[in-house]
Amino acid sequence: MSSLFARRSLRFVSSFAALILLAALSSCGSKKQVAASASSASSYTSSSSSSASASSDAAIVANYSPSWDRLQLPITLRLRQPKSISLSGTAIFDRGRSLTISLRFPIIGEVAAVQLTADSVIAIDKVSKNFVAEPLSGVLAGYPVTVADIQDLLLGRPFHLGSSGPISKTISKFDLEPSSTGRSAWLMIPKSHPDAIEYGFSLDDMFRLVAMVVKAGSREPVAVTYSSPVSTSSGIFASTLSFSAVLRKTSIDFSVESSFGKAKWNSDVQLRELSVPKNYSRLSSASLMKVLTSF
Repeated sequence: MSSLFARRSLRFVSSFAALILLAALSSCGSKKQVAASASSASSYTSSSSSSASASSDAAIVANYSPSWDRLQLPITLRLRQPKSISLSGTAIFDRGRSLTISLRFPIIGEVAAVQLTADSVIAIDKVSKNFVAEPLSGVLAGYPVTVADIQDLLLGRPFHLGSSGPISKTISKFDLEPSSTGRSAWLMIPKSHPDAIEYGFSLDDMFRLVAMVVKAGSREPVAVTYSSPVSTSSGIFASTLSFSAVLRKTSIDFSVESSFGKAKWNSDVQLRELSVPKNYSRLSSASLMKVLTSF
């Protein structure tokens, strides 16, 4: 791998945990636009004419109520655009408190790490010896996104933006509407949205998440899609997350694959606190944004 390619690739992946939301939030439209996009974000036909009801809400709650505190997952990041690269890594989730992601190259070992807490983000690029340490609110441009939201987004679990509570506490804040487009049997749309943001979820006929669509600003909605759901003692999770969009004229296309068969839960998970070596150079959050379009 050339030095230039290594630096560009690793600067990108060191911030990838925030990429989906950064891209989505850079792109406001109507609730109908978001719902339409959610319903068309996948590929097989499912029909349902029944109306949303308390039993439907109960099914969603049963699928996604969190009964876990900590989770450690082996992951594989497959970046296809703007460069082709694949890295393995580990994601450690401390429910609603922190998310730590480490990425590795074979033989070389850890090359990048990122940690999000309730109020901050640290991203470390071990190849270029740079790091970013900023308030989370600044990196996310002031949008009401919590670390719990980002955790659920990466794990393929529906959430109410900014609430940080389990779906059992927020299900009443959504309208559930039947759909028959693609893999979508149900549309799960918030009854109200934060300023300048609209979003919604698409569920299959078993009330499993298949897509999240976000629209902010004047651009087209962008979608995160989910596949290969797995059922665990802590509810349903998506094994594969996929994202594809154009961000500031740069095509972004990647997937994250999680190995739940090798997951560790709760007391078996050892939390990690990132520390920045003294000889590393600090970059600004503006530099973090530039990383997404500097290829």
